[in-house]
Formats: sequence, C-alpha cells, structure tokens
Amino acid sequence: KTSDGRPQDEMAASVLASRTGCVSIVRTTGRFVRDADSSEGLVMEYLDPEQWRSLGGPPSFDTVTRDVYPAGVTYRTAEVTAIARGLAAAGAALHGTGAIHGDMYAHNVLFRSGDAGAVP
Repeated sequence: KTSDGRPQDEMAASVLASRTGCVSIVRTTGRFVRDADSSEGLVMEYLDPEQWRSLGGPPSFDTVTRDVYPAGVTYRTAEVTAIARGLAAAGAALHGTGAIHGDMYAHNVLFRSGDAGAVP
C-alpha cells in the first residue's frame, strides 16, 4: 500500500512513523479536524528554520532523477556520517513497523550542523 498522494494515508504514515520513537523522525504531536469544512491536518514538531536545513534540493527537469545541491556546497565527514546514521535509524524504525519510506532523497532530509557533526 502506498501513502503517496492521498492526504489521509500520508497523515496515517506520519503518525505511525512518530510512534516509533526514533529521534531521527520528525514527530507528529496532534491531529485535528476543522469544524468549518471537516478538513484534517497534523500538528508537527517545530524545527527552527534558522537551525535546520534541507540536505539538497529536489530534482529539476534537467537533472530528472537527481537531487540538486548549491554550487560549492561541502559537508564534513562527521556531518555525512551523522546523517547516514540518522537515515539508517529512521529506516530501521520504519521497517520495524512494516513500513518503508520510499522517497528518501536529499530534498526530504533535514539536518542541523553542530560542533560534533550533523544532527538528522
């Protein structure tokens, strides 16, 4: 079963991922239904945009299947290692629930730089 596209499935997948307790997964803290039109939504953990950034940008028409990165961007070995460990932990946590991400690309990865490397 895919969650790609249907908002209800995307929300269910987000809630499921949150319940794993993995620190590398952004947590869903609540779910709501708006009375006016019965639209649904999620309340997610706040990540300060001054601290967190996307690992890469989404593919363009020219790059087709590859994420894009700003010219001259480099990552320290400690950052790459921390990001890889965070992604592996998130993947393992999802697999433990019987789910898989299926869209684990750089443009879907947030991280923050720190003195000891990156915190995914």
